[in-house]
Amino acid sequence: MKDELKIELNDCYTPHYLSRKDDSNQYEYLTSFKGYQMLVALYQGTDSHIGQRCAYYLMDNDELTMKFHMKSSEGGFMSAVLNGDVAGAINRGSQDYREILCDAIKERRLEL
Repeated sequence: MKDELKIELNDCYTPHYLSRKDDSNQYEYLTSFKGYQMLVALYQGTDSHIGQRCAYYLMDNDELTMKFHMKSSEGGFMSAVLNGDVAGAINRGSQDYREILCDAIKERRLEL
């Protein structure tokens, strides 16, 4: 699956396909840039359920309304990731996920 998606980090901004216009015609993003960086790091670092969830959130698949709905019902770790809360995600994640996020910080693929 990972070879098919080829998700790579955009190092400038959260991709536009992760946003929608709200009622006041302003863009509402599914996640912040930090959240986007964590999604990419976790996707690249694991084949687990979390890696698959990250791949789903990162895909440009015209399911943005469903992704916003799913975001509101995620658990503590994925909520922290999607809200761009790096410290919260590190605190709530398993040892494997903490290591992935800390490695991304050390490699400057994730900002604090």
